Amino acid sequence: MAELSSWIGANGWQIAPSSTYGEGIDNVVIVAGKPEARVARLDVDLLPGVAAEGTVDVLEIRATSTCEPGDAAGILDQLRGPLTAVPEDTGIPDLESPDATPLFERFEEG
Repeated sequence: MAELSSWIGANGWQIAPSSTYGEGIDNVVIVAGKPEARVARLDVDLLPGVAAEGTVDVLEIRATSTCEPGDAAGILDQLRGPLTAVPEDTGIPDLESPDATPLFERFEEG
């Protein structure tokens, strides 16, 4: 986390003062922002585990944008590429004949 904090600072991020916690809380937290990169707030939270107690390290990363105007669909295309999925044809008809065996569990009256 110290190396990450150094890297964040060296790359132009504004780092908030580190939070201090009471006894028994081992979280290491980095809070930073870089408005010119459209990141209002970046939170990196590390909760170290203790192998002897059977726990594992947990790393949580959250980011909040500066809410710049733009086209959400265009941004999603940049992030993940164009959506190419085609809905699967399940063969379920739009209508059923009144005398056909119902495709779904329905009561006689409706």
